[in-house]
Amino acid sequence: LTREFGYVNVMAVPRIRKVVVNMGLGEATQNVKIVDTGSDELARISQADWLQLQQQAVAEIVRRGCVESGVFAIDGSGLGDNLRLVSLTCVSSERPFLVAWRLLEGDASEKGKEAAVTRSLLEQALGMGVKIDLLLVDALYADGPFLAWCKYEKGFDVLVPIPGDRQLHEDLAQLAEGGLLS
Repeated sequence: LTREFGYVNVMAVPRIRKVVVNMGLGEATQNVKIVDTGSDELARISQADWLQLQQQAVAEIVRRGCVESGVFAIDGSGLGDNLRLVSLTCVSSERPFLVAWRLLEGDASEKGKEAAVTRSLLEQALGMGVKIDLLLVDALYADGPFLAWCKYEKGFDVLVPIPGDRQLHEDLAQLAEGGLLS
């Protein structure tokens, strides 16, 4: 947008802070069931429709040149019981850009399914022409097959911090004792 509209100051560039779906439920003050009806209507919007909207928005960001390549990060946040938001964000642009995200509900938000979600976010971004130079990801969202896929199939490096409570030297010693290291 800076180039397209000729903004001199980065702070003058409009940015999206949040997206709000607004439904006129003015009568809800007299009838509480109207809120339930509105919630049911929103719930009827399919995951495929939300994904299509997301892809269109990201394609526009890529088309405008806001995100082309660079350093990206994967992070997730719990949003209550059985609800988790996982996002892929470009952190090397002037401002962080949310490139892809998934709202996981029910079983999909359970631990152990994060690497598959991370891979689907990356596949979506790569499919739209985004080039990833480096990915920053928490150990929760990366497993061995995922790391191999990133490096050997897609050609980019991944930085994964090892949690402080891990005793890596003990793990290596046990692997060596078991004859699994050469």
